[in-house]
Amino acid sequence: MKSLTIVHLFIVIAFLIAPFAGHADCSRIFVVGTNTDAVAKKRAGINAISIELFSEIKKRVNCVYNERTLSFTKALEELRNNRIDIFAFAFKAPEWTAVTNSEVLYSVSRILLVSKGVYKKEFTISDYIKNPKIKFGVVSGGMFFTNKDELDLLEKEKRAVYDPFPDGVIELLTQRKVQAVFTSPTFYRRYVKQFKLAELTEAIPDKNNNLDLTLFFSKTRVKPEEQKIFADAIKSMRKDGFIRKTLLKYVLEDDVNKYYTF
Repeated sequence: MKSLTIVHLFIVIAFLIAPFAGHADCSRIFVVGTNTDAVAKKRAGINAISIELFSEIKKRVNCVYNERTLSFTKALEELRNNRIDIFAFAFKAPEWTAVTNSEVLYSVSRILLVSKGVYKKEFTISDYIKNPKIKFGVVSGGMFFTNKDELDLLEKEKRAVYDPFPDGVIELLTQRKVQAVFTSPTFYRRYVKQFKLAELTEAIPDKNNNLDLTLFFSKTRVKPEEQKIFADAIKSMRKDGFIRKTLLKYVLEDDVNKYYTF
């Protein structure tokens, strides 16, 4: 009788923890920072692409996830201080890769938005960067649209104006507080109507500089074999076309074909 009671107890315990046990792929709960509220000052601007992509990753790596929304600046701090396991997503940049391991979902060419008042057809992107009269709006918390040399020059000449949100940087441009902003086709299509960008700016594609949308892993908290499970899931999402199909909901097909690499 006593032995039956013990057996029943184990069955009850197993039943209670089953919903939280996750998939056989998992060995523990993952603490995940997400950027879903990091692209806009108001919650209405949450990043639908990131939500869909990470939701699919969770389906393919059926673990237990403790999620929290973080700004890019806060996410980098949390990773640096080993307080989260994973961050989804940001564009790869040296300050991030210095403290994390990473898996790239896709690459995309960046776009330079320039106020019509300073636009010159004969100017290259380098000409705008080197022009001491042109200030750039920059997303704080990482070099998401600029490289280190560009940012070093802008900071040295006091031409970098920061905002923690991509839409805040666009507002700096529309309010004429800066004259140029680097962005991606995804963000451009999101904001072109909202901020009347076609009327106020010229969009210049920069196919020589790609941005890598990346899933970041803590070097100390995530084991290589755990990261591989996520890497395999991302690889399968590329192979079966899920990433491309998701982007096509938010980006014109011509832009996907022109700017994106999977």
